[in-house]
Amino acid sequence: DVCSSDLTPQVESWILHATITQLVGLLLLDWLCADLPTRWPAIRGLWVGTTAASVVATVQGTIDLSFLSSEPWISLRRAPGTLLDANAYGALAAITAPMAFVSFGESASPVRRPAQIGILAINWAGAWMSGSRTALICGGVGTLWLVGSLVRESARTGRAGHRTSSLVAGAALVALALIVGATA
Repeated sequence: DVCSSDLTPQVESWILHATITQLVGLLLLDWLCADLPTRWPAIRGLWVGTTAASVVATVQGTIDLSFLSSEPWISLRRAPGTLLDANAYGALAAITAPMAFVSFGESASPVRRPAQIGILAINWAGAWMSGSRTALICGGVGTLWLVGSLVRESARTGRAGHRTSSLVAGAALVALALIVGATA
Protein backbone atom coordinates (compact mmCIF):
# COMPACT_ATOMS: atom_id res chain seq x y z
CA ASP A 1 0.00 0.00 0.00
CA VAL A 2 1.61 3.23 -1.16
CA CYS A 3 -0.45 5.34 1.23
CA SER A 4 0.86 3.53 4.30
CA SER A 5 3.52 4.93 6.56
CA ASP A 6 6.22 2.70 4.98
CA LEU A 7 7.65 5.69 3.11
CA THR A 8 10.23 7.71 4.94
CA PRO A 9 9.95 11.48 5.05
CA GLN A 10 12.97 11.71 2.72
CA VAL A 11 11.26 9.56 0.08
CA GLU A 12 8.03 11.50 0.40
CA SER A 13 9.96 14.76 0.08
CA TRP A 14 11.80 13.52 -3.02
CA ILE A 15 8.53 12.42 -4.68
CA LEU A 16 6.99 15.80 -3.92
CA HIS A 17 10.06 17.63 -5.27
CA ALA A 18 10.09 15.63 -8.51
CA THR A 19 6.36 16.08 -9.05
CA ILE A 20 6.43 19.82 -8.41
CA THR A 21 9.42 20.25 -10.75
CA GLN A 22 7.60 18.49 -13.59
CA LEU A 23 4.32 20.34 -13.02
CA VAL A 24 5.95 23.77 -12.82
CA GLY A 25 7.76 23.00 -16.07
CA LEU A 26 4.46 22.03 -17.69
CA LEU A 27 2.82 25.26 -16.47
CA LEU A 28 5.75 27.30 -17.82
CA LEU A 29 5.46 25.59 -21.20
CA ASP A 30 1.71 26.23 -21.27
CA TRP A 31 2.26 29.90 -20.39
CA LEU A 32 4.93 30.29 -23.08
CA CYS A 33 2.76 28.75 -25.77
CA ALA A 34 -0.41 30.64 -24.84
CA ASP A 35 0.54 33.79 -26.75
CA LEU A 36 3.52 32.90 -28.93
CA PRO A 37 4.18 36.23 -30.71
CA THR A 38 4.75 38.07 -27.43
CA ARG A 39 6.65 35.21 -25.81
CA TRP A 40 9.34 34.49 -28.44
CA PRO A 41 12.05 36.31 -26.41
CA ALA A 42 11.29 34.12 -23.39
CA ILE A 43 11.32 30.98 -25.55
CA ARG A 44 14.65 31.99 -27.09
CA GLY A 45 16.09 32.58 -23.63
CA LEU A 46 14.85 29.16 -22.55
CA TRP A 47 16.48 27.31 -25.45
CA VAL A 48 19.73 29.29 -25.21
CA GLY A 49 20.06 28.39 -21.52
CA THR A 50 19.07 24.81 -22.12
CA THR A 51 21.56 24.49 -24.99
CA ALA A 52 24.31 25.72 -22.66
CA ALA A 53 23.22 23.10 -20.12
CA SER A 54 23.26 20.50 -22.90
CA VAL A 55 26.86 21.36 -23.75
CA VAL A 56 27.74 20.80 -20.08
CA ALA A 57 25.75 17.53 -20.02
CA THR A 58 27.53 16.31 -23.14
CA VAL A 59 30.90 17.07 -21.50
CA GLN A 60 29.72 15.30 -18.36
CA GLY A 61 28.52 12.25 -20.27
CA THR A 62 31.50 11.88 -22.57
CA ILE A 63 34.49 13.21 -20.62
CA ASP A 64 33.97 13.63 -16.87
CA LEU A 65 30.74 12.93 -14.96
CA SER A 66 32.02 14.77 -11.90
CA PHE A 67 32.28 18.07 -13.85
CA LEU A 68 29.63 20.38 -12.31
CA SER A 69 27.73 17.34 -11.03
CA SER A 70 26.97 15.75 -7.67
CA GLU A 71 25.71 12.53 -6.18
CA PRO A 72 23.55 10.56 -6.85
CA TRP A 73 23.96 11.37 -10.56
CA ILE A 74 27.65 10.51 -10.69
CA SER A 75 27.12 7.02 -9.28
CA LEU A 76 24.07 6.52 -11.51
CA ARG A 77 26.20 7.56 -14.53
CA ARG A 78 23.69 10.22 -15.59
CA ALA A 79 24.46 13.77 -16.67
CA PRO A 80 22.37 16.49 -14.98
CA GLY A 81 23.82 19.37 -17.00
CA THR A 82 23.69 22.54 -14.94
CA LEU A 83 20.34 21.73 -13.30
CA LEU A 84 21.58 19.29 -10.63
CA ASP A 85 18.68 16.95 -11.50
CA ALA A 86 19.11 14.68 -14.52
CA ASN A 87 15.39 13.97 -14.87
CA ALA A 88 14.32 17.60 -14.92
CA TYR A 89 17.23 18.57 -17.16
CA GLY A 90 16.57 15.75 -19.62
CA ALA A 91 12.90 16.64 -19.97
CA LEU A 92 13.79 20.31 -20.44
CA ALA A 93 16.38 19.52 -23.13
CA ALA A 94 14.01 17.18 -24.94
CA ILE A 95 11.19 19.74 -25.00
CA THR A 96 13.27 22.78 -25.91
CA ALA A 97 15.17 21.06 -28.74
CA PRO A 98 12.24 21.21 -31.18
CA MET A 99 11.08 24.55 -29.74
CA ALA A 100 14.47 26.05 -30.60
CA PHE A 101 14.25 24.67 -34.11
CA VAL A 102 10.85 26.26 -34.72
CA SER A 103 11.64 29.57 -32.96
CA PHE A 104 14.18 30.53 -35.63
CA GLY A 105 11.26 31.57 -37.83
CA GLU A 106 11.47 31.90 -41.57
CA SER A 107 14.78 33.69 -41.93
CA ALA A 108 16.40 33.42 -45.36
CA SER A 109 19.86 33.32 -43.79
CA PRO A 110 22.12 30.55 -45.13
CA VAL A 111 23.12 29.63 -41.55
CA ARG A 112 19.54 29.16 -40.38
CA ARG A 113 19.16 25.46 -41.17
CA PRO A 114 22.66 24.39 -39.97
CA ALA A 115 22.14 26.35 -36.74
CA GLN A 116 18.74 24.73 -36.21
CA ILE A 117 20.13 21.24 -36.79
CA GLY A 118 23.15 21.92 -34.54
CA ILE A 119 21.03 23.17 -31.64
CA LEU A 120 18.63 20.27 -32.08
CA ALA A 121 21.51 17.76 -32.05
CA ILE A 122 23.18 19.31 -28.99
CA ASN A 123 19.94 19.23 -26.99
CA TRP A 124 19.09 15.69 -28.09
CA ALA A 125 22.61 14.54 -27.12
CA GLY A 126 22.23 16.19 -23.73
CA ALA A 127 18.81 14.63 -23.19
CA TRP A 128 20.30 11.25 -24.06
CA MET A 129 23.21 11.78 -21.63
CA SER A 130 20.72 12.54 -18.85
CA GLY A 131 19.40 8.98 -18.99
CA SER A 132 15.90 10.23 -18.28
CA ARG A 133 13.07 8.08 -19.62
CA THR A 134 10.77 11.07 -19.40
CA ALA A 135 13.21 12.94 -21.63
CA LEU A 136 13.13 10.16 -24.20
CA ILE A 137 9.34 10.20 -24.33
CA CYS A 138 9.24 14.03 -24.45
CA GLY A 139 11.91 13.96 -27.16
CA GLY A 140 9.85 11.56 -29.24
CA VAL A 141 6.68 13.62 -28.89
CA GLY A 142 8.58 16.87 -29.51
CA THR A 143 10.20 15.43 -32.61
CA LEU A 144 6.83 14.34 -33.97
CA TRP A 145 5.58 17.90 -33.32
CA LEU A 146 8.62 19.22 -35.18
CA VAL A 147 7.95 16.91 -38.13
CA GLY A 148 4.37 18.19 -38.25
CA SER A 149 5.59 21.78 -38.22
CA LEU A 150 8.05 21.11 -41.04
CA VAL A 151 5.38 19.43 -43.15
CA ARG A 152 2.98 22.35 -42.58
CA GLU A 153 5.73 24.86 -43.44
CA SER A 154 6.64 23.12 -46.69
CA ALA A 155 2.97 22.77 -47.66
CA ARG A 156 2.30 26.44 -46.90
CA THR A 157 5.30 27.75 -48.81
CA GLY A 158 5.07 25.19 -51.59
CA ARG A 159 8.77 24.38 -51.17
CA ALA A 160 8.63 20.69 -50.33
CA GLY A 161 12.12 20.19 -51.63
CA HIS A 162 14.71 17.52 -51.03
CA ARG A 163 16.13 19.26 -47.95
CA THR A 164 12.80 19.44 -46.14
CA SER A 165 11.96 15.84 -47.02
CA SER A 166 15.36 14.65 -45.80
CA LEU A 167 15.04 16.65 -42.59
CA VAL A 168 11.54 15.31 -41.93
CA ALA A 169 12.70 11.73 -42.56
CA GLY A 170 15.70 12.18 -40.25
CA ALA A 171 13.59 13.75 -37.51
CA ALA A 172 11.03 10.95 -37.81
CA LEU A 173 13.80 8.35 -37.43
CA VAL A 174 15.15 10.12 -34.35
CA ALA A 175 11.64 10.26 -32.87
CA LEU A 176 11.19 6.57 -33.51
CA ALA A 177 14.57 5.79 -31.92
CA LEU A 178 13.71 7.91 -28.87
CA ILE A 179 10.33 6.25 -28.42
CA VAL A 180 11.75 2.74 -28.89
CA GLY A 181 14.63 3.58 -26.52
CA ALA A 182 12.19 4.81 -23.89
CA THR A 183 10.10 1.67 -24.00
CA ALA A 184 13.02 -0.81 -24.11
